[in-house]
Amino acid sequence: MGVINNFLDSIEQGYNYLSISLDPKFFLILQLFVFAILIVIIALIIFGFYTTISKKNFIVLNLAKYNTSEHPINKKLMALLFYFIEHILIMPGLILVWYIALSIILWLLVPDRSISQLLILSGALVMAIRILAYTNEEISRELSKLFPFIAVSIYLLNPHIFETFNFFAKLKELPVLFENIIYFLIAILIFEIILKISYTANELASGKEAVGDNA
Repeated sequence: MGVINNFLDSIEQGYNYLSISLDPKFFLILQLFVFAILIVIIALIIFGFYTTISKKNFIVLNLAKYNTSEHPINKKLMALLFYFIEHILIMPGLILVWYIALSIILWLLVPDRSISQLLILSGALVMAIRILAYTNEEISRELSKLFPFIAVSIYLLNPHIFETFNFFAKLKELPVLFENIIYFLIAILIFEIILKISYTANELASGKEAVGDNA
């Protein structure tokens, strides 16, 4: 993390230098562009978050097409293997990535919450979205979209936003966030696997889905 901190220090020093050397009016224009770029980046992350995690199966790799075995038992075993890779390994892994991204965004935007509170909030939101994804994707999509955007809106409407703008200091504290996130990652991973297995078992019992199908 030393290289990253040095890089952030360089950017922060350059930003501070510009704040002193530039005419105040030109520095306001610089801030305008900085905030615009940050909003665009955050909005793109949120868009990717809610357009994927709100779906029951947000990736369709169709690994079953690689199952060319003609032996009935081998074909079934390969179908189980591909299903395990796609739905038990890859999908939960991507959910963890989105959880980390959401936690980082909230960490940067919410100044008055502890790390554990933010991790609990992010984890509870991800779990709720995933439960709804298996029961009502429309509500899941709205929840995963509205909550992050509302958080950004509240941050931008904060009258003290320019006084408390300490983006670089927050970024330097990210290692502390990652030191505390591992247990939440494990909990969400186990939760998603149990959720998927339970849903699949229910679908198999009702004859609606076969292992290896992409629902």
